[in-house]
Amino acid sequence: DVDAAIQALASANKIRRGSELEKLLIEIQTSRWPNDVAEWEEKGQDFYDQRYANTMAHVLDGPLSDHTLVLLMYVESIMNVHRWDYYESEGNNDGTMSSLDADYKAPVKRVRGEMRRAYDVLERVVTTTSPSHPLALHLWIHITEQSSSPQAGLQAADSLATLSVE
Repeated sequence: DVDAAIQALASANKIRRGSELEKLLIEIQTSRWPNDVAEWEEKGQDFYDQRYANTMAHVLDGPLSDHTLVLLMYVESIMNVHRWDYYESEGNNDGTMSSLDADYKAPVKRVRGEMRRAYDVLERVVTTTSPSHPLALHLWIHITEQSSSPQAGLQAADSLATLSVE
């Protein structure tokens, strides 16, 4: 709900204390949400998704760029801009064959150029930095589900299923 997000951001902006990270997270949200619902309706979600992704890309070059939550917010922002369009196929199928045909070979897919940095950041978080972070696992499942090897997300799904939320 856009109106609820606008109200929450207005409340958060009244907070004067907090860590450097907390202040940054509040500041970042100003790029994600408009000042009012009419502005949202005029410009649309795609505008704010792109603006937020641009902001997160700049944040990733800043002093808190090694913080897991900042990294994951960046990845999510890029994934939102490219909604399930993370890969491009490298021709193995001209569209005349079905996956049920005996000779069918699934097209090889590679990460789109504009997704490469987000993919690499997420892969590093999932494999090294924070392999049991619920958001990292969730994003990894989604970023790998359309790849040439969707089974890469199965381990993340299994790990996510075993985590307890406290």
